[in-house]
Amino acid sequence: MNRKIIFIIISVVIVIAVVAEALVFWSDKKTPDVTDLLKINTTLQMNEMQKKQYEEIVMRLKKDSNDYYLRFALARLKQDLLDFAGAIELYERLGKEKPNDLLIWNNLAGIYYNQGKYEKAEELHLKILTISPKWYNSYEELGSIYQFHLKDKRPGFEKILLKGIEEYPEMKLALMAKLAVYYDEMMQNYPKAIEYYEKLVKTKYNIEVIAPRLKELKKIKIK
Repeated sequence: MNRKIIFIIISVVIVIAVVAEALVFWSDKKTPDVTDLLKINTTLQMNEMQKKQYEEIVMRLKKDSNDYYLRFALARLKQDLLDFAGAIELYERLGKEKPNDLLIWNNLAGIYYNQGKYEKAEELHLKILTISPKWYNSYEELGSIYQFHLKDKRPGFEKILLKGIEEYPEMKLALMAKLAVYYDEMMQNYPKAIEYYEKLVKTKYNIEVIAPRLKELKKIKIK
């Protein structure tokens, strides 16, 4: 047999062997990845609804492990069952695929808040408002973070709320009320609190709560 032909045959055999080995390697890698994905590390017991949801997710993810919405549902289930490490890992993967999906960052921020990692929770809520100023929950969560935890960062919340009032007209009154409470409770800037409470009273927004507080503040001011 011609040396050239022998060389070609040997080369083809080597290529086939390498390809076969690679296919086996990646096949072996894929199964554990899906299996690991489906694990939920928790001491909590699933309720009936969660069990049904999990069974549905497992069945469908085994058919299509790349389904974005199934993986999001799994991350949320892990979060609910306090498998925070598993939920964080999954949310971060999803965030790389759809960085503008606000629910990912919102849920991730919720986990960090529950873990006492307030700086990370703050960072994610600020990220959300950069993507869209029309995510009201982030204003609520930032208010809690600054009021009870990152108190040294309170002064910066004023700018966030003022920008929100300008860019989120549908929630203008709610954000004005939050700004009034910010001046009132966080900063004890009573003149500014009175200014915004008076604006809100004119619109009759939540007047049952705001009017009595405005009356109290005016007495404080006189003293």
